[in-house]
Amino acid sequence: MKTLGIDIGYSSTKIAYDGQFYKLPTAISFAMDTGIDYGEDCIINFEGEQLYIGEAAVSEESFTTTDYKFKHKYDPAIIYHILVKLNLLEDAKNGNLVLALGLALADWKNKDEYLERVSNFTIDEIALSFKNINLIPQGAGAYINYITNSGGNHPSNCSVIDIGYNTINFLYFEGGQPKKAQCKSFPGHGVSSIIRPMTNHLEANYGMSFSEQEVIKIFQNEKFIFNGVPQENITKTIIELKQQFVKKLFSSILTSEKKLLATSEVVLFAGGGCYLLENIKFPPNVKFVDKPYEHANVLGYIGK
Repeated sequence: MKTLGIDIGYSSTKIAYDGQFYKLPTAISFAMDTGIDYGEDCIINFEGEQLYIGEAAVSEESFTTTDYKFKHKYDPAIIYHILVKLNLLEDAKNGNLVLALGLALADWKNKDEYLERVSNFTIDEIALSFKNINLIPQGAGAYINYITNSGGNHPSNCSVIDIGYNTINFLYFEGGQPKKAQCKSFPGHGVSSIIRPMTNHLEANYGMSFSEQEVIKIFQNEKFIFNGVPQENITKTIIELKQQFVKKLFSSILTSEKKLLATSEVVLFAGGGCYLLENIKFPPNVKFVDKPYEHANVLGYIGK
């Protein structure tokens, strides 16, 4: 039995399979017939819609949301796209594949409905049914990954701060067991809180629309070239927004959970938002998951 780990975030999807790691944009766009029969195309037919998925979808026409309804609707299409890319479609059809997936704490109340959705679906007239799906909360995967890399020894208590695109997941463990009363989610506090202002800034200054996926690429590269000229003002804005993100983090979550963080043997940071915190001096109980930070959850989903 093969195991495929997939962490579908609102900005990117992280994949772990057979010792290899992959990442693709969580982007969807509608495919249109341009009348031009040239070049490679990768279109899937999904519930009456023709779609581009991932890199092929990144344009001003791509869409994604930070709403659970988007995940519920399109996660099967993203999973199918990954199966095709990794040549795992036959294994999935023959029941020779275990899916290890994650779900944000904010969406965990929908876990049964989500499991039903991703367990059975039909795309390109191919019916898929998964009897083996491991669903783990985002953040818990990062904790499992950290414990595995630490020789399997659990700290007496541990706070996990998983900084995703839309949500920051806060989990608390004692002796390796999650404590429900202390676990919480902070929707809207993730990296999207600075991507959206950046999107508005670009559109206002350059008079054209940008999808969030396009802006994420600009943000990651810390540069924007327009008409062949690097835009230094955009680089400056990116740096300012990163600083604002850190200030917000310290004035919200790191303040509201101050006692738990101060008394935790380990405070574990995970998720793509960790790149914004690399040069900050933290107390000695603060640890970061191994790079790439955004892969910690999916590695934990597959038990690594």
